[in-house]
Amino acid sequence: MAFATVFAAAFAACAFCYSKFISRFQAENAVFTQMYSQQNMVINNREYDSATITISHFHIISLCGNAYRLFSEYLKRNMCKSDNGLNEMAQIWTDFTHSFICGNSSTLSPAFKYLHDEIKWIYNAEDNLVDQEKKRSYVSLVQSQLNYDQLLCYMFNLARYNSTRFIDPKKDTYITLLRESKFFENLYDSSDYRNILKKYVKRSVLEIFISKDYMDEVDNRI
Repeated sequence: MAFATVFAAAFAACAFCYSKFISRFQAENAVFTQMYSQQNMVINNREYDSATITISHFHIISLCGNAYRLFSEYLKRNMCKSDNGLNEMAQIWTDFTHSFICGNSSTLSPAFKYLHDEIKWIYNAEDNLVDQEKKRSYVSLVQSQLNYDQLLCYMFNLARYNSTRFIDPKKDTYITLLRESKFFENLYDSSDYRNILKKYVKRSVLEIFISKDYMDEVDNRI
């Protein structure tokens, strides 16, 4: 009788703890679902569709269109030197963002701050509730809503962010999560964007963001 009572009490305690675990897990998923549903609205702010940029090079060039797309055009028009390191990537992004006007906003920072905070939330979720495999899955879902131009912009934006910190980007846990989640691999899959990356970013720097093995695989495939 005493044994049965102790067993019943232990079972009840385990059931209570498990129910609390399930509740917390469901709460974490609910937060992610809410952030994920907001992502498209923040990243694809309609103001970003009517951006303009004026560049003085050999002659003055004016471009109009989607803010993210303008960055690809900026690079394709050879507005900066090739084979850049992390600090040079940061300067390219700074020069670009200081040169365009975008509705009531003069920067893409709000979009990328939201993206950073969303992924940071995933990274900081308790491991016993959201394991590493699940975290990579969440980050992949975030990535799936971004187009090539947005991914390219975010890579250069991260270069600027890391250039201001005293952390080896190869050991940065945030970028490691992005790399393990294959966040930028679609860029390297596309011949147009792969050519941009290979022209403007040093291979050693690309390996910070994209797995070396994956780049080797793609290069051997083409």
